[in-house]
Amino acid sequence: MMKLCVSRELIISAPGRWEAQYRDTKDPKKQAITDRLRELDTSTATAAEVRQIIGNGSWSFFRCDECDQEVERAVRFTAEYSDHSTTLCPSCLRAAAALATAILP
Repeated sequence: MMKLCVSRELIISAPGRWEAQYRDTKDPKKQAITDRLRELDTSTATAAEVRQIIGNGSWSFFRCDECDQEVERAVRFTAEYSDHSTTLCPSCLRAAAALATAILP
């Protein structure tokens, strides 16, 4: 199965996911992040803003399994009845399509 993944989904869900993960924390830094994410307008926030608040991009960007870059759009491939998935950015998808159409001698 193929699914288009966009950062907007991650941005919208970031405050709730963060709160669920760190609900019982006593760490003041994590509590401050919770407060800043609660104040975030997820309808207009950017992936970069979420990264700045949290300190890393894993909450608002996808990571391409081929080039290892953080991207805001990707296609995720998941085999039926499998928990494993592969995520590819548009650049790597274009390269794969070009490779697949190459004429071999």
